[in-house]
Amino acid sequence: MSYGYESVTINSGAAVGSDGSATANNTSGHVVTGQICSIGVTYGDSPPGTTDVTIATAGNNGPALTNANTSGWFHPRHVVDTNAGADIEYADGYSVYDKVCIADNIKVTIAQANSPDTAEVVVVYYAGR
Repeated sequence: MSYGYESVTINSGAAVGSDGSATANNTSGHVVTGQICSIGVTYGDSPPGTTDVTIATAGNNGPALTNANTSGWFHPRHVVDTNAGADIEYADGYSVYDKVCIADNIKVTIAQANSPDTAEVVVVYYAGR
């Protein structure tokens, strides 16, 4: 067992189809277990501004980059809930956020792209088992 920060890289594969509607997807080769810290997205070829990239697991939709074709790093967080399922707030209208926990394969989908555009996604996570 390892502890600390780890990463997994998933490439969508080359999009297939007509320009503006080409799509592809790929899933990580192993289950990722830990807290997602950061996600880096690098686009390959020259995707149009209509390109969508979705990073998801089998049971949960993750970040969706809509109409995006610029590479960059993102730091997804979610609102923390009470045991009753209500959002926790530290002041009226200000929610508390934390890293997203995961124990699943990660699927990367590129859509509304051109053939043969790609999206390479690096997920950095803390594997504190």
